[in-house]
Amino acid sequence: MIGYDLEVWDTYDRKRLQLYRGVNEKGLIESREVDISRRGTHRIPLEPEEMGTLARISGNGFAFPLMYSISSYWSKCPAELVIPRAVAVADALTIVQ
Repeated sequence: MIGYDLEVWDTYDRKRLQLYRGVNEKGLIESREVDISRRGTHRIPLEPEEMGTLARISGNGFAFPLMYSISSYWSKCPAELVIPRAVAVADALTIVQ
């Protein structure tokens, strides 16, 4: 199974994992949103179109989850996200010099 494995440590009751299925000229194409509010370990299997895309975690007042199955590329907002050049080229993203 390919997916996200993460652990949530606090009890705040509204945390979400937004999954995407790609990027087009208008931006990210949303796939689905997964509730990760429950404290503990979450295993989220990915659909084929979600593999190799970005994901966004949102919530308010929770400790950052421990991610076990993905590389750590973090930013405070999507505009500040830095990703590997090979991923940007493969997805035809704008490359800032």
